[in-house]
Amino acid sequence: MLNAGVVVMENKTGAVKAWVGGIDYRFFKYDYCMASRQTGSTFKPFIYLAALENGYSPTDYFSAEEQTYDEMTDGPRATPVTGTRAITT
Repeated sequence: MLNAGVVVMENKTGAVKAWVGGIDYRFFKYDYCMASRQTGSTFKPFIYLAALENGYSPTDYFSAEEQTYDEMTDGPRATPVTGTRAITT
């Protein structure tokens, strides 16, 4: 079952035209419009746009294989860690 909410606003005035907090408040007393969320989906369009502006294509492939960067001259070698690996190690 998909649970979602939507807020529709007037672009020029900022007036709220519609507010649907969920599928049915009688059964699910939770307002998805007011729910706190992680910011990941908020900044993805900016990351995607920056990649496109720098010559990347939506079909470019990036491996999830761990990689260590030796080019750092003023500090230790860097190996990025995924969130899942950080939690399990």
